[in-house]
Amino acid sequence: LLSEDSQWVAATRSRLMASRDRFNDAPLWEADKNIRFRGKSALGVQQLIALIASPAWTDVAPEERNYWDPIDIYSEAGRPDLARRMLESWQRDLPHTFEDPRWRSYIDAAEGALALAEGKPALAAQKYRAAIHFPDGNEAGYIGLNLLGLGRAYDAAGQVDSAEAVYRRFLELPPVKRHAGSAEGNGLALVRKRLGEMMEARGDTAGAIAQ
Repeated sequence: LLSEDSQWVAATRSRLMASRDRFNDAPLWEADKNIRFRGKSALGVQQLIALIASPAWTDVAPEERNYWDPIDIYSEAGRPDLARRMLESWQRDLPHTFEDPRWRSYIDAAEGALALAEGKPALAAQKYRAAIHFPDGNEAGYIGLNLLGLGRAYDAAGQVDSAEAVYRRFLELPPVKRHAGSAEGNGLALVRKRLGEMMEARGDTAGAIAQ
């Protein structure tokens, strides 16, 4: 847990950001770390629920809220119910973004994370594939994150060969694309671990160790 001084600093920063109509996302990433890396999912979910109910979220304009991140984090925590509630809130607060092709990649990725959390890997793979490009065919941002999601969706569906191909595609990305959205920090170790497991399962012990 944060110390009292750290809590005061975080609360003060949130108030200042809200006064400027900007969302302070520092508490969101603290919750994400608890869920994704520290094995404290219940705490992370509690922190995220508190954040969404606080002025740090409610007092800023909907256009300043990154709805897709809580959807992804709730999904990672195994709480698709809360993720879906956030998706519905996004659609209610900013309906025009669901018709705007510039937002399509973010929406597809969020829906992919939600589908994976709901145990629908085929739908998740469909959404993550769509998220890699904008409707006009141009590559969307955060390709690293979308490849990680796509690989996990294939993995969950038992399509190991497809998952391996996507994970290797992730490793081949230029560093700037792997770093965008903290994709490398979130997934590099997990990708190498999973590739090692796949190679070991094929009897390629040397290749598994090299990962």
